[in-house]
Amino acid sequence: MAGATLGTKAYFAGGDVGVPGVGWHYTDNVEIYDMDTRTWQYDYLTQAREMPVGVSCGDKVFIAGGINVAGDLSSRVDIFYSGGLWLETELSVPRFAISE
Repeated sequence: MAGATLGTKAYFAGGDVGVPGVGWHYTDNVEIYDMDTRTWQYDYLTQAREMPVGVSCGDKVFIAGGINVAGDLSSRVDIFYSGGLWLETELSVPRFAISE
């Protein structure tokens, strides 16, 4: 899963999820923890994937790359603005485990 912080919020996005009786699958879930209010918010990536990377810059969080449900490397980048709006763009080359 990817992780990043923006102000007092922590973002956890994508990754593998184990479901009893079903097995593992990639998720598009984004869980956002607000340290000020001690509450969780939930959102979704535009594409379920494992091994993306998360970084923050200015007032944005970027969730980039990974492996999609078809098993292909992803070039997808989801951008979250502090105001709550997701946008989407693409890396020039599909990648996964970018931060390793």
